[in-house]
Amino acid sequence: MKKTLISSFFIAISTSLYAQVGIGLTEPKAFLNVAEGKTVLFGADTVGVQAGTGKISPKMIWYASNGGFRAGGISDNFASNNNWDKANVGQYSFASGADTKASGYYSTAMGNRSMAIGISSTALGSATLAIGSYSTAMGGGTSAFGFYSTAMGRDTRALEAYSTAMGFNTEASGFISTALGSNTTASGSLSTAMGSAVKANHIGSFIIGDNSSSLGSYYSTTANNQMMMHFAGGYVFYTSNAGQENSPSGIELQPNANAWSVISDSTRKENFRTTDGLLFLKKISSMRLGSWNYKGQDIKQYRHYGPMAQDFFAAFGHDELGIVGEDKSINQADFDGVNLIAIQALIKEVEALKAENKNLKQAEMSMKAETQSMKEKMQQFERQLSTIMASGAISRVSK
Repeated sequence: MKKTLISSFFIAISTSLYAQVGIGLTEPKAFLNVAEGKTVLFGADTVGVQAGTGKISPKMIWYASNGGFRAGGISDNFASNNNWDKANVGQYSFASGADTKASGYYSTAMGNRSMAIGISSTALGSATLAIGSYSTAMGGGTSAFGFYSTAMGRDTRALEAYSTAMGFNTEASGFISTALGSNTTASGSLSTAMGSAVKANHIGSFIIGDNSSSLGSYYSTTANNQMMMHFAGGYVFYTSNAGQENSPSGIELQPNANAWSVISDSTRKENFRTTDGLLFLKKISSMRLGSWNYKGQDIKQYRHYGPMAQDFFAAFGHDELGIVGEDKSINQADFDGVNLIAIQALIKEVEALKAENKNLKQAEMSMKAETQSMKEKMQQFERQLSTIMASGAISRVSK
């Protein structure tokens, strides 16, 4: 008998542990099942908090009527103490943390004082604000006002449609603009500002800057569709293939320079060959040289001087070891090299002409001296002859 009672008692306890509780339901479908359309609250109240308490009121709320869910707490801060009231809960929205607000349809707000106002907007972090539809604000103090805009980092602002601001204190206020880095601004439509202390103020402009400028000193674009860069340490572009790290090829722009420098270190070169400068002069003399413009350019504004790449390649595209350049463009270093070889040949010709001219002058001076000597001898002979004739030693022959 005792065994039967004990067994029945444990069976009853086991059954109760697995019982499903329904609120407003006769047949619950889960361990805890609340009737459809009913708000579920874990906390003091769904409506705000009592002002002056000086603390956060923890709570969790399920607004079944609009699919909104809240978990975390609301403080008695006047600006945010009604953020979780039903009137501020967007359809199918989600908010967690402290003093967050997700009033836009399908919006999400997480963290501390983050607010997702726009449709399908997302605000994460601390004091972030996503107002534009489908916008995203993440980090601290970020704001995404534009339609499909994104603000990430600290104190960034994406103000226009499809704009993106990332980093620290960046602002993308142009349509489809992008501001990345620190203290950058992209205010022109379709503009991009990257790095530090630079501004893309014009349509389609792109600017990149380094960290050499002090805060408050900015470099800004000056024209639409312009590419501008500022790097006080210079620029280096390597074009070497893998395995050539010890002897890279490319170009450099040294600090404070105003023209590109071709990497031309003799220790990085091999297979030297001399050239026939006179032959280069002959080839240059037969090339098509003149003025022209590229197809599609305004003939009155964009004229140029120079050779054709095909002619240049035909004349100088091969040496005894291999190919130099190609027939659709002219490498500036090769162009300069051909010019220097030709100049060197001209210098040698001029030097040879100078030496020949010097020899001719010396010969002329020698001839003049010899002529002067002969002239002086003739004059002396004539004087002697005149003296003899005057003395009568020689009589004149008359007819």
